[in-house]
Amino acid sequence: AGARVVRAYAIADREVRDFTKESHLYMREGLKLASVSALMWPLVEMLLSAIIVLVLWQGGRMVIYEIPTTRPVWEAGTVVWREVPLSLGDFSAFIMCLVMLAFPLTQFGWVLSLYQRGAVSMNRILEIMTERPTIKDASDVRSDIASIEGAIRFENVTFGYGSTPVLLDITFDAQPGETIAIVGPTGSGKSTIVNLMLREYDPDHGAVYIDDVDIRKIPLSVLRNEIGYVPQDTFLFSDTIRENLCFGRPGATDKELDAACEVAQLMDTIRELPDGYDTLLGERGLNLSGGQKQRLTIARAVVRDPSILILDDALSSVDTHTEEAILSRLRQVMATRTSVIIAHRISTVKHADQILVVRDGAIVEQGTHDELLLLNGLYADMHQRQLLEEQLEDE
Repeated sequence: AGARVVRAYAIADREVRDFTKESHLYMREGLKLASVSALMWPLVEMLLSAIIVLVLWQGGRMVIYEIPTTRPVWEAGTVVWREVPLSLGDFSAFIMCLVMLAFPLTQFGWVLSLYQRGAVSMNRILEIMTERPTIKDASDVRSDIASIEGAIRFENVTFGYGSTPVLLDITFDAQPGETIAIVGPTGSGKSTIVNLMLREYDPDHGAVYIDDVDIRKIPLSVLRNEIGYVPQDTFLFSDTIRENLCFGRPGATDKELDAACEVAQLMDTIRELPDGYDTLLGERGLNLSGGQKQRLTIARAVVRDPSILILDDALSSVDTHTEEAILSRLRQVMATRTSVIIAHRISTVKHADQILVVRDGAIVEQGTHDELLLLNGLYADMHQRQLLEEQLEDE
């Protein structure tokens, strides 16, 4: 999967050495197993053969020399123990029973070895199968909620992945149909805010509300079914473009797919492909460029027709011209639903109804584009820097 990166960094020799080392370790362990297996079966057969030889020797002596043995004998309706010589018939019957039991005994040993190997594998599987998600529907979940309108409210939310808080006292609200933008330096907690909206995690303190209902009381299936999410890491399945687009809405028509692709500026790419929507993608969309993959994930979210649309840095791999074209079409889509945009480019968020500027896990500025420029703070500084970068690129 990482062959391209390996070649780009010219570390193929090092990767081959590492792979060879792991392969030799695996080979040695495999040889140990083969050695044990190769020793076990001859040993079992040798023991069985030795037992048969001993029985023939001892039993033959007892038959030839008429050596008496104490055994139960049926007499006059009762069982009595007497010393009687071993007959040839009894000895032959004993040998036949012994031979008949030999194969089942060897198979029993084989089953035991399989059981030991299977038990190790099963323990690994059970570690996954017995894992219970920490995020699940609570006992007091609101089963009467079948859909959401899209009002979002964060109320004094604090959250950390460990002992160190990532978000500190986050408070804001968005009405249905509004567009909320979140900007800030890398690692400031922007994506974590989105993760709390999706309820991938629960806040340590405070609460997240959707339509004035604590998100923990909304059924997970309803919540996530009403959210269209475009993540930073564009993940595509090794299937056709159609199946990827219809992933969240299997019954989507070609007309709906066309409309979504027009919004994402992907229609020209679809027309250029030999099989159109039925073009098979490689592993994680290997045969598409980074910008095409991002546009495909945007179209996938639009096809779902969600109540809340979340774009987590979803335009970072497209050029500014394509970005503006996508945004102009997205505004028509976002006008009828609550939208959350995370971006680094100010041009992406300047038309938002509300912009949150996050730094070190806290909201340091909040307002519209024009209001934040007047504050002459972090947002204005980011805007000025990006304007200078654009001027340098034009020159």
